[in-house]
Amino acid sequence: MEQQKKLSVTLEIIFWIVTVILCIGVLYPIHNNFNNFPFLGKNVLAIIVFVSYTRYVFLWQYTLFATSTAIRIAFIITAIPLVFYLIQNMNGFQSYLDDYGYDAFMDLSKRELSDGAKAELLQYIKSEFLFFNTGAVISGIFLPLRMIMSFWRTKNNKGV
Repeated sequence: MEQQKKLSVTLEIIFWIVTVILCIGVLYPIHNNFNNFPFLGKNVLAIIVFVSYTRYVFLWQYTLFATSTAIRIAFIITAIPLVFYLIQNMNGFQSYLDDYGYDAFMDLSKRELSDGAKAELLQYIKSEFLFFNTGAVISGIFLPLRMIMSFWRTKNNKGV
């Protein structure tokens, strides 16, 4: 049992390192080209939620706290407002683009970019923001269902 706990801790640490590396890799082009990107914090949250919740949906039985009732209840309770917050972030991002256009991002630019580079960077920003937010919303919907399934399996002695 002690060996399994060590493996669970190691796996959790590895996944958090991968999440941080992914977050840095995805957001580096934005951070490198803009002085103050207004959606950076919301983007970081979406990436972390997407990666973590997706991992928990599929690999819950291998987590350190797989049998913890309090953690499962906390995930069920917090997932619902988090999903609404992420939807609100997507709506805010889309409203920002509708109100100010892509040129608002270029006003925050650290340096001059060619028109082709601007278009590619703006398309990248929109694509990655919507991808990670949509993925976070979907995984946020499925995680409480997975926690309920975990409760059911634990009660019926069929695993986690």
